Amino acid sequence: MACYSGNFSSRGISRKKWERYKARLNERYVDIEVTLGNLMVEFVSQTEAPVSFDQDYRSDQYHDWGRKTILLNKQLAGWKIQGETWLLATQEEKN
Repeated sequence: MACYSGNFSSRGISRKKWERYKARLNERYVDIEVTLGNLMVEFVSQTEAPVSFDQDYRSDQYHDWGRKTILLNKQLAGWKIQGETWLLATQEEKN
């Protein structure tokens, strides 16, 4: 969670709720593997950068693949994730 901004939000979920959500996932799944590809960084300003990539998420109980975009915000402590969006790939896109 050190990578997330204090005022992070995604899909209307606050950072505090996001932290609890991620902790539950880490308790539920024994093995988690995340593979990234097709990384694209776009600098909007000196303090803001959207980063998009394909993400293949695999655990012992769940698997999905799609396109994730995170919005990075430069803060005193460095670049932090301000927000993120996720677009699940269709079966056609996966093949």
